[in-house]
Amino acid sequence: MGTMKFSDAVDAIGRELVVFLPTVADPLAVTVTEAKAAATVHLTCNIRGFNATMEQTKTKRYRLCGKQGFDRLGRTDWSIERLTFIDDPQAEDDNPEYPHKSIVPGTRGYILRRRGIEADPADYVDFAADQLYQLFPVQFGERQDVPVAPEEDGQEFEYLQEIAVTGTVVRGKLAAGA
Repeated sequence: MGTMKFSDAVDAIGRELVVFLPTVADPLAVTVTEAKAAATVHLTCNIRGFNATMEQTKTKRYRLCGKQGFDRLGRTDWSIERLTFIDDPQAEDDNPEYPHKSIVPGTRGYILRRRGIEADPADYVDFAADQLYQLFPVQFGERQDVPVAPEEDGQEFEYLQEIAVTGTVVRGKLAAGA
């Protein structure tokens, strides 16, 4: 019989990194070089949150001879809630202070999410071989300005941007190679 053990918990706050990669050679083995490329857009400090959801269908299978039905798992559907970006409405899409604005409607690429490793700028841990990730092939949609709410103190300008998952979502391990 196995031994009962409490698994160590990992604090989640400040330990989720979300970046946009324009291209990857092998989704199952993104390289550290690809993850650190100049074209990589770090989104973590420019979005309010990241919520990817998955639903899987489940159907019942019955046999004429059986008294019980059995479940069978089916297709999975991934989606990402539209992202809420911080914004300077006067900044152009190519402004280096707002690199996320370079992801204009129609842009295709990959969202790489790394969890469980420091992502806060004060303690940031850079990409390294053998780190686990989840990769979403995506296309970005239109932007919508978030209205100003006069009754909210400290409100910042934001916009929402739709995002579509366009292919198979995979989990992988960062590879050392180029």
